[in-house]
Amino acid sequence: MREAYSFERAFPSFYRNVSSTWTIDEADALKFYQKVCDKVFGIFNDDKSLTALVYFEKITEDVVNVHFDLKRGTDIKEIVYAIAGIRDYQFHYGVRICEAWILKKNRGVRKMLEAIGFKPTFLEMKSGYSHGQVLKWTQLAIAQNSYDKAEVMA
Repeated sequence: MREAYSFERAFPSFYRNVSSTWTIDEADALKFYQKVCDKVFGIFNDDKSLTALVYFEKITEDVVNVHFDLKRGTDIKEIVYAIAGIRDYQFHYGVRICEAWILKKNRGVRKMLEAIGFKPTFLEMKSGYSHGQVLKWTQLAIAQNSYDKAEVMA
């Protein structure tokens, strides 16, 4: 988990500031992983190094909020099938709705989520600041049985 937290240090300052909207430092992030997250999944590349961490924050008994820590330079196309498998696992074991709050301008993560069936809910919020700008977030969600498992548009 420390390695996944370190991914953000490699990103430009705008994205590091975005991350600090939700956590203050490494200790806070590790507490969040340990206390709040229901399930944590690692995605590894061919050389067995961690390329992404996917974790789920339980909102209610059958609704979760998904979070991603991706290594800088990760090709979304390379991990979209792993993310789809994690989605299916969650739904198989009782999740009914999975939601994600993403930075509105984060087109890469949006494309990844849309490729596995997430749709915009049209809920938005403003939280945090970076480079003198208010950060705008948008919510995407997917419901159990609302997508074709065979259809992944990488």
